[in-house]
Amino acid sequence: MAEYYFIGASLPDLQIGVPPEVSSEEFFTLCHDNMHPSDLKKIETIRRLYDLDNLLAFWKKEPLDPRGNLDFNDL
Repeated sequence: MAEYYFIGASLPDLQIGVPPEVSSEEFFTLCHDNMHPSDLKKIETIRRLYDLDNLLAFWKKEPLDPRGNLDFNDL
C-alpha cells in the first residue's frame, strides 16, 4: 500500500464526543479520487464487514449502515 500523505493531511482532527466533520461517504470519495485501484480493493475488503452487518439488518428490516459496499438494492 502506498503512502497517501495527501489524504491524511486533508482530513480534519478527530475529537472524542464530537461528530467528525467529514462523512464516511466523503472519505470514500476522497479515497476513490486519490488511491491506486489495488489499494481501493483493501478498503473494499474492510467495508465487507459492514455489508455482513447490513445483511442482518436487512433481514430484520432495520436501517442499513451506509459505510458498506452494497446498498439496499444490491443486498
